[in-house]
Amino acid sequence: MPATCPHRSVRISHSVSLIALSLLTVAQRSRAQDTVATAMYAALRSLTLGSESVSLSNVDLKRDAGTFRFRSGTVCFAAPVNDKITGAVFVGDGQFLLDPPFESERKTLQLLTKGPEFNEHFERLLLRFTDSTYDELKKAGAPPSSGCDANLLKDGQTVTRHKIKRNLELEILGELLSPQPRNLFVAFIHGKNYDDKEIFELDPNQNAAQVDFWTYDENKYGDWASFNFTEPHTPGSVGRQVRMEHHELDTTFEKFFNEYVYGTQLPSYKFDSTLGTDPDGTVVLSFKLSQFNVDGKFAMLVPIYLELEDGRVIMLTRAPVIGSTTFSDKVSLKALKTKPRRAMINYHYDVLASN
Repeated sequence: MPATCPHRSVRISHSVSLIALSLLTVAQRSRAQDTVATAMYAALRSLTLGSESVSLSNVDLKRDAGTFRFRSGTVCFAAPVNDKITGAVFVGDGQFLLDPPFESERKTLQLLTKGPEFNEHFERLLLRFTDSTYDELKKAGAPPSSGCDANLLKDGQTVTRHKIKRNLELEILGELLSPQPRNLFVAFIHGKNYDDKEIFELDPNQNAAQVDFWTYDENKYGDWASFNFTEPHTPGSVGRQVRMEHHELDTTFEKFFNEYVYGTQLPSYKFDSTLGTDPDGTVVLSFKLSQFNVDGKFAMLVPIYLELEDGRVIMLTRAPVIGSTTFSDKVSLKALKTKPRRAMINYHYDVLASN
């Protein structure tokens, strides 16, 4: 979107206009910082369980409208990455309770539960996080009496990379490197009552529907509850981040906008998609996502959404696009029994673009 303003000389300080701030990007890292980031990303991609574990008995872990109740069992934490614990697995006896704030979401959830309440039982659970989960469980735990299933962590990596096509490690890395990290939380629930392929997540970097519960089972693929955070949060801690360190500019509006607004990279996108079926009846999405008007180093993870036959919208994957180029892929939607209405991008306006 082109910006316009009068050509007047003024002194612009830290309180410069929100529009200008939202388009101002200052992202220069030293070679040493890039080396550290690369090493951290490699560690996240090959993450294994560490040496720390605790035993839990009647411990609740509350995340917005969802509560994990650990009746008994053991939590084993992942190995630290740059001194930060970002994962844990649980083996034992647990419950997951979910009470969405809106009647419409509760009714949708009842299509899965076939009853008025959501009370999932699980014996295995994988957690990935950048919030206080490690500190809370560590504090509530006791010395462990048994071990954990290391395959839970590997299974979660397989799910994100090959089934739901999501680079969760890159998202976690972004929070670890951020001077103002946010509280990302993703739970992979192996449920006993409703489905064994459930995900409950809190993503503060979404402009809407930060809390989401969905299943990726072939027979029950869908988004069952999705809503904004219900608990209080500080201003600026939710939604797409725009970060500016202390800057003071002595310039004219014309010079400022030419350098920092018109000169800022604001990508444009073109998305073409086709929904069809393979010979075996599997629904297949073929798409091309083109990014324009940026240099070769500009990288973006662009979310791709599906509108299902019943009108629900779910996020399928995040497509990585670097530079002014086209990313294409063919995705088998084995979990869907019917063809979606359409595929689309920027459904939640989660990518800043000129179109």
